[in-house]
Amino acid sequence: MAIQQEKKCTYDRCEVHNTNENYVEVEMDAPTTGSVKKPYHYRPGTVALLEPHRYQKSTELLIHKLLFSAWCGRWPRISRLTYTSSSAVMALQEASEAYLVGLLEDTNLCTIHAKRLIMSKSICLAQCIRGE
Repeated sequence: MAIQQEKKCTYDRCEVHNTNENYVEVEMDAPTTGSVKKPYHYRPGTVALLEPHRYQKSTELLIHKLLFSAWCGRWPRISRLTYTSSSAVMALQEASEAYLVGLLEDTNLCTIHAKRLIMSKSICLAQCIRGE
């Protein structure tokens, strides 16, 4: 019988000694310390529960000011005005966001009552209940 020579393969973090065809011995190096830390990932659904608290605490506008002013410029009634001040656009944005938030709150209550997801008919129902 011939004596098998030991085959030694080196990879990034381990050494594999192949002394027998059916048995492979693996030696792992110690884990490296000081490496780049992984970013923390929340479990699914956690961020969805944290977002309402974040928006309830804040007072900033949800729609960007430039996007809203560009959107207002496309409306013929608003663009016909010769002078639209920035404070007028801000007041219009605050009023429209307050309306949308209230409508979506009522829509959410309707969908919870009907035990379904938010649909367009839930928004229509909320508007009918409000008398719009």
